[in-house]
Amino acid sequence: MHNFLKMVVVGAAIVGGCPIGAKSAVIYDSITGNPLHGSNGVNIPIADSFTSESSASNLLSVTLYLIGAADTNSFFIDLASNSPAVPGSELVPIAVAQDDSVSLTGAAITYTLSTPFALTANTRYWVEVSGPASNINWGYTDSTSGIEVSSEYYYYGGSVHSNTGGPFSMQVTTDSVPANTPSVPEPASMALLGAGVVGLGGFARRRRG
Repeated sequence: MHNFLKMVVVGAAIVGGCPIGAKSAVIYDSITGNPLHGSNGVNIPIADSFTSESSASNLLSVTLYLIGAADTNSFFIDLASNSPAVPGSELVPIAVAQDDSVSLTGAAITYTLSTPFALTANTRYWVEVSGPASNINWGYTDSTSGIEVSSEYYYYGGSVHSNTGGPFSMQVTTDSVPANTPSVPEPASMALLGAGVVGLGGFARRRRG
């Protein structure tokens, strides 16, 4: 009986200790299903806004639809504050890249932060792309049907405009999970859980034998 209880405790530890799969969610998306309408150069800073979720989360990555150029000039992607309705101070650099790292015909490219950035709940942020000598372009769409797109803004020509005028093509991914979306255990976790259950089952059969 003592050994059986020990196995139950071990099994419970396995089940309770299974790590849940990494949480992530796209909280802003003006790329999926939204065809390009045009593009703008980043030689003068341009930006698109998003608002964080109702609980604290971390920014993991941004995906931008960019059109490259055949040169080695650099462009910069940064996360900026909202000050109060335009891009404010830089909060964290997201990426530095060269023009020729981007397809000449255009592509959606994901830039993952080296360290996730803590976002304050219910706060507007800006993803800004700039490069005084860069020749790349950031694509935009005339659709606002994507996730949280209709309530946000874009920055172009030194002014802020409602996204109804054509948001830049962007996805924002954080480690938050939308309401009612269950986390999915990683395969390794499922294997550990299965091993624990099988072990308990085998012990019970031996006891009956």
